Amino acid sequence: MVNKKKKYKDIYLSTRSFEQKRDEANNYIAYKFFYRPLGLIISPIFIKLGIKANSVSLFRVSLFLISFMSSMFLEPRYFLYLFLITFLCVILDFVDGIIARYTNMYSLFGKVIDQTSDFLFPTIYFLIPIFNNHKGNSFFSFEIEILIIYFVVTSYYLTSYFQVIITRFSEKNLQQSEKLDNTIYKSKNNFLKDIFSLLNQMNYLIIFLMFLTNIIHYSILYLLLIRTVSMLSLSKKIIKAKGLMN
Repeated sequence: MVNKKKKYKDIYLSTRSFEQKRDEANNYIAYKFFYRPLGLIISPIFIKLGIKANSVSLFRVSLFLISFMSSMFLEPRYFLYLFLITFLCVILDFVDGIIARYTNMYSLFGKVIDQTSDFLFPTIYFLIPIFNNHKGNSFFSFEIEILIIYFVVTSYYLTSYFQVIITRFSEKNLQQSEKLDNTIYKSKNNFLKDIFSLLNQMNYLIIFLMFLTNIIHYSILYLLLIRTVSMLSLSKKIIKAKGLMN
């Protein structure tokens, strides 16, 4: 049981101390310096209110589904707010994880909801060709842009799937997993690589800003570029992992 009388500052410091240790092995810039810090600010409020991690998980998935389904009844000019809502749902993804670790309450339901959100959120990208077609401001035909978004969404699914495979391999081969971590997960001190990683992790916010600045037609090229590079990077990781297995 969580002591609800515990001060916000005490909860914040406690969660931050634990999360900082987790981030030592994490080379994702957006996670370390954006998503997780925001999650650490929000999480103590939920903890003090006695809101469980599973409740936050269920809320964010429900919020996304309601928002996405509402797109069928909204004018395309309101689509930018759906990307902002999706971005907030991603932040809540970090919040429920922090709460679960702080309260030491893990469940199969939470894991299922977490995986479900990973598969649901990228579908919001299908609104981009619809918006571009409505505005008559597209780089490609509507059909081509839909095909590009299919590739983008599928790339997220493939990334999630193969990351699970690599993680399971690491768990079964503890000595080799240390080698795997050193060769695959730890990034080099490369400025361009860090910038690309940051852009790839902030998609929903970046596309929201593209809507605001009226350059959303460029988002198709943006997504195509970063997801193509991501798939090439994933292929390299898979090849290295297979090499360690042999």
